[in-house]
Amino acid sequence: MHPMNHVFATALLLIAASSAFAQEREWLLDVVDEDAFMVFGVPDTNDVGLSFWCKIGSAKLKLFVPEGSEQLKPDQDTTFTANANGETFKIAGRTSDNMATGRTSVEADLALDHPLLNAISKTERLEIDIKNHHIAVPMGEADFGSLLRVCAKQG
Repeated sequence: MHPMNHVFATALLLIAASSAFAQEREWLLDVVDEDAFMVFGVPDTNDVGLSFWCKIGSAKLKLFVPEGSEQLKPDQDTTFTANANGETFKIAGRTSDNMATGRTSVEADLALDHPLLNAISKTERLEIDIKNHHIAVPMGEADFGSLLRVCAKQG
């Protein structure tokens, strides 16, 4: 291989590797006006794997799974399981049509004293099973405690 071709191939490999690295999902916490969001996704894109959000001070948290399951239809009540810190929880949710992904999303309302939230605070990995769809999310870098404090009733 000609030395210049080798340099060019190495440069392409480095660019591809850095692009792939830039596309990794990460936890982002944002507080805006009356709402707080914690999203596991790729910054500055619509790529979201899982998110939590609340009205500040509401003592409630919503868990949103953008891609629930191909078996789900929009606008239905459903249940799914979440596993955190070695415990499994059955969660009630509501489906909705997700135009961005072409799949059905699921959202669950949780009171801040729900045992799942305590387990999430202590776990390195959250796993969710919705029908035949499995999601595993690393929680080690998530600032979940800060989100819970912002969502808690003030006073």
